[in-house]
Amino acid sequence: MDGGCAAPRREIMKVTAQSQRGQIIVLFALVLVGLIAFAGLAVDSAMVYSDRRFDQSAADGAALAGAGAAGNVMQTRDVYSFKDFDCSMFNVAGTKMNAAKHEAIDAAINRASQNSVTLDNDVSDQHGVVVTCVNLGSLPTQKYIEVFVQVTSTTDTSFAHLVSSAPLTSTVTSVARVYPPTTQAYGNAILSLDKKNCSTGADKGGIEFGGGIDVNITGGGIFSSSCISGNGANHVQADEPGVNYMTTYNPPTASGSYI
Repeated sequence: MDGGCAAPRREIMKVTAQSQRGQIIVLFALVLVGLIAFAGLAVDSAMVYSDRRFDQSAADGAALAGAGAAGNVMQTRDVYSFKDFDCSMFNVAGTKMNAAKHEAIDAAINRASQNSVTLDNDVSDQHGVVVTCVNLGSLPTQKYIEVFVQVTSTTDTSFAHLVSSAPLTSTVTSVARVYPPTTQAYGNAILSLDKKNCSTGADKGGIEFGGGIDVNITGGGIFSSSCISGNGANHVQADEPGVNYMTTYNPPTASGSYI
């Protein structure tokens, strides 16, 4: 009786061991597939990151080249923040501003082509360069030419296309601004930075014209951080940026005097 019971028990244990060996093979195959998938995704991610960094470098180079070309035109053709920087002339052929625009576009496109990136003057497809003129006020820091570059590319993947048929595309943007040159006094031949008001006595600020003088400024203007006053039969005339003051203008009392 005892011997008859022992034989079936050994047979059951033998079948169970064979079944466990089969399960291990299945689990190993599943783990191997998962490892291959993770490795493929890691490789694809690295490829996307590498392409994106390359595109960003190309966009940065193109934007900087365009801004540099625009700045060179403004420098060589005497376009200053207080003189000839006119955004209304940006699209008028033959003007200094239009020359700066086209030089910027050409320089950006040429620099991108050196990095094997083909751009055009259109960003509606998120792949190109656009140059605009901005004038937000009278201050030199409120006037600039902006070079806007976008680069879009598609990365060829080794595994991601098995998961999704959609292409892996990335778009990068680079913006460079160039401000028009200016002089140390922002184009002003006569400059007062004292913020004291025009008043009588020794402690007074601003700019005062007196004694019946005749002042004609060519290629510059007049600026006062406080006020401008005139006493006597004075005649003052200035080119761009003109006569500017921050607080008040006190007209002269004598007849025939003006600024």
